[in-house]
Amino acid sequence: MEYKLYLLFYKLGNSYISENINPIIEKGNVLENWYYIIQIVSGIFVIFGTIIAVGQYLLACNDSKKTREREVSLHEIEVAELEKDRIQKAIDLRVSLKIILLQKHIF
Repeated sequence: MEYKLYLLFYKLGNSYISENINPIIEKGNVLENWYYIIQIVSGIFVIFGTIIAVGQYLLACNDSKKTREREVSLHEIEVAELEKDRIQKAIDLRVSLKIILLQKHIF
């Protein structure tokens, strides 16, 4: 069964090559044909490369946006913590100054 399928595909492939590729080779210069084949393959690689580059650019933009949002939220948290620490230090300073002033007036 597999042999018959292989033989069928082989015959179809050979008939396709003989009908489509062989006349091209017979008509013109082989070097010129290779030039055109290489140009087509190069064009395909350029197209795929461009698609991949645009996709990477879009992923990088999206990731950059998320990173920026994360940094802003972290900055807001840090600012809130610094403000909380500043208020706590002011309260501690007020308490210590109050104790010092009370000690001076009592003694």
